[in-house]
Amino acid sequence: MAAKLTDRSSIPAVVAELTLEEKAHLLTGASSFTTYAVERLGIPSCTVLDGGTGINFQQYWGDVYSRALKRDSGKNNLSLSGISNSAKVMPILDKLESDIPLTDEEQKVADYIRKEMKAIMPYEQQPGCFPPGMLLGATWDPKTVYDCGSAVGREMDAYKVDMVLGSPNVNIHRDPMNGRVFEGYSEDPCLAASLAPEFVKGLQAEGPIANVKHFAANNQETHRQNVDETIPLRALEEIYFPGFKACVQEGKVKSVMSAYNKINGTACAMNHWLLTDVLRKDWGFAGLVVTDWGALCDRVKAMHAGCDLSMPGGSTYMEDWVAAAVRDGTLPESDVDACAARVIALALKGESRPKGRAFDKDAHNALAQKIAENGAVLLKNEGGILPLDAGGIALIGEMARTMRY
Repeated sequence: MAAKLTDRSSIPAVVAELTLEEKAHLLTGASSFTTYAVERLGIPSCTVLDGGTGINFQQYWGDVYSRALKRDSGKNNLSLSGISNSAKVMPILDKLESDIPLTDEEQKVADYIRKEMKAIMPYEQQPGCFPPGMLLGATWDPKTVYDCGSAVGREMDAYKVDMVLGSPNVNIHRDPMNGRVFEGYSEDPCLAASLAPEFVKGLQAEGPIANVKHFAANNQETHRQNVDETIPLRALEEIYFPGFKACVQEGKVKSVMSAYNKINGTACAMNHWLLTDVLRKDWGFAGLVVTDWGALCDRVKAMHAGCDLSMPGGSTYMEDWVAAAVRDGTLPESDVDACAARVIALALKGESRPKGRAFDKDAHNALAQKIAENGAVLLKNEGGILPLDAGGIALIGEMARTMRY
């Protein structure tokens, strides 16, 4: 009788029952934001999703749409376009947010997705929007960061998300032209290392798995997919590693995302020194390593390095690559087994908790406002803008005109 996944002690027996092809399946995504299930062994699919500021509806709707279209292929006339569906649903969400009428085609897509979402979340509770890492860093308050992580975790749990990507992002603020610098906590590694683990603790206390990114030194967006960063060991240990190390050792984070960039000549997703020697051996990390989306270019080297899950899904050549490498002896099957066991542990964690609990939207909105107030930074009163007229409010900067959620 085949083994079934029941608890952590059952993982070795389940791995032994997997075929090589099933292991290869497990190590890449089933879709842009889900993992494969192996139903005969009781291994469920897991949902992973951005992010640190709450539910990423664009990703969620796009992936739900893609998976439903794939399942219903031939039963409807809607086109299946994979990960690009996340971009397709963005204008629909923008219109719904602004009460702008949808076109007939957009309405058909929205109705189709809503039907799928009802099966995931029958009571259709709308998620909140929480302050980003830069503002959390500006609070200088561990409890505030913990409370924010807890609220994000509760909402992710309500939407049945198993792993929350970028919760937190601890890359150091280095480049003012980095369009994603808002996600990070600070230019100060001590401050980032003091606050970021609290977000991990708060989120994981609600059930989902936290995910710290991008390991390591992803401090610019320019050429981030292929830049080779030459960084001395001392600079890595004193500036770029502390936030990650604190999330691992203090926060007990259960997953790490590897970065796109190279460090001293080796891409992070295929860097044995980074992922095995530093992360696993020196710091004691026992969880899952997932690539940034599209960051992996050599699956065999990545497995040797200790990178478990390649995302997004749909790259069947990656699976063929793994099976062929094991058969020709260039990849030990023990490396595949170790990676598969860690992916199964993610699935076990996701399956073993009650999901779908409602949350208090009003309380979460009030918390988000409180955090924003605690992280507010004073501006110089140039041009005599202040004092405002009684009851007046000033919103400063381009994001005041074109706010991003």
